[in-house]
Amino acid sequence: MNINENISIGQKSRLSLRGKLYLLFLVVVLPISAVSGYQVWMDIYRSKILDNAFDAYRYSNLASNQFTSFLNSVADAVDSGRLGSSSQQSLEEAAGNYQKLMKVPGASLDPNLMQRLETLVTKVESDKSIDNMLPLQAEMRGIKDILSNISSENQNHLGTVITSGAKA
Repeated sequence: MNINENISIGQKSRLSLRGKLYLLFLVVVLPISAVSGYQVWMDIYRSKILDNAFDAYRYSNLASNQFTSFLNSVADAVDSGRLGSSSQQSLEEAAGNYQKLMKVPGASLDPNLMQRLETLVTKVESDKSIDNMLPLQAEMRGIKDILSNISSENQNHLGTVITSGAKA
């Protein structure tokens, strides 16, 4: 081997250093960046799902609790013969929280419940006497059962989302 061959071999390796760096980038850095980008995207996606599940649970639980508060005030009104202003407020808050729940993607809902709540609010606003409430007992029990079921379903969904997020 003569000196000219050694020089040309050295020159070849210097010229291919740039190619080696590009190859190193493509083989090592680019896949790591792609995996990191995918993980960031999945974290954002999972956080949106978790936020929706939390909101669904919160609003359904609030609606159910407010409606239960309304029913308790109806039971207390038997002695006085009239509903207090706090009972109407509890009913309106239950309806408002259910309306917020309807805007949450993926929430468990009943398609007719909002209309039933609005009808009940209108009837309570028009006459707060206990005589007006007695014929509505079956409707109020039905609404309470639906709200309780929806709250349970959203709680179960939240548990599932949390469990699946922990596994991911």
